[in-house]
This record gives sequence, structure tokens and C-alpha cells, in this order.
Amino acid sequence: MFGTLDLDRAAPFASKMCNHRYGMPVAVEPQPGWYRDGFVYGERRWMRDEERGAPGVIFRAEDAPLAEVQP
Repeated sequence: MFGTLDLDRAAPFASKMCNHRYGMPVAVEPQPGWYRDGFVYGERRWMRDEERGAPGVIFRAEDAPLAEVQP
């Protein structure tokens, strides 16, 4: 989620999007930082970039109804 480094703001929206896009109810393992779109070995990836990136938090989707977001 871009536009914030605040985990409390990012987590609820990220969990909703995980459920909507992937059918997995919870977003876990938040990784706040500055990210930009890039390529690694020809594959598109989100890359950390403190100089040119945008503030954001990357999460992983979790298929566990009782999982909690943990920083």
C-alpha cells in the first residue's frame, strides 16, 4: 500500500485487498519502506529505493482466519 508508512492505517486496507484479489483474509508481515517499480532479471518487482521510491508498506497474503498483522 502506497502513500503511508503507518502500519495501523495500511493493515486494514491491505487485508481487504488480499481478500478481494486473492481470496485470502489477512495481510501479514508488513515491510514499511520506500519502494519503486523495477526489474530484477527481467521480472517486474517492487524494489526498495530510498532516493526515488514512494512511501509504502508491502504485505504478504495469509490464508489463516485467526492470523494477526504483526510488525
